[in-house]
Amino acid sequence: MSNKERGQSLVELLVGVAIVTIIISSVVTAVVLVLRIHFQSVASRGAAALEQETMESVRSVAEGKWTDLYNVSPKGETTTYRIITSSSTSPVLTVASGTEEVVVDNITYTRFFSVENVSRDSNGSITVAGGTEDPSTQKIT
Repeated sequence: MSNKERGQSLVELLVGVAIVTIIISSVVTAVVLVLRIHFQSVASRGAAALEQETMESVRSVAEGKWTDLYNVSPKGETTTYRIITSSSTSPVLTVASGTEEVVVDNITYTRFFSVENVSRDSNGSITVAGGTEDPSTQKIT
């Protein structure tokens, strides 16, 4: 085998190694992307379930004793509240200030909601500015 043939074989070997490296790195990147999407999906489903549970609890409080929601103070989108269950023989849901940490599938979520007054214009439509406060409506976020 001549030096020219050996050089050509070495170049072919290097090209082959480069192609295999590119293929392997592409497969690894695809697997990492699929795993990341899966974990984000799991986290989103967990957050959605907790959000639904919170809103159902808020509805229960509103239906049971509206003033518990209406009279929270202070109100505003930056003020946080949570629903707690009394430990009596017949549990009662009540509003408490602060947040709640919940762990689902090894992911820690911080759960809370805020309460804001709602105003209506002269046509009865909800308005952001001006209008008259509607004591029968609260914005829960």
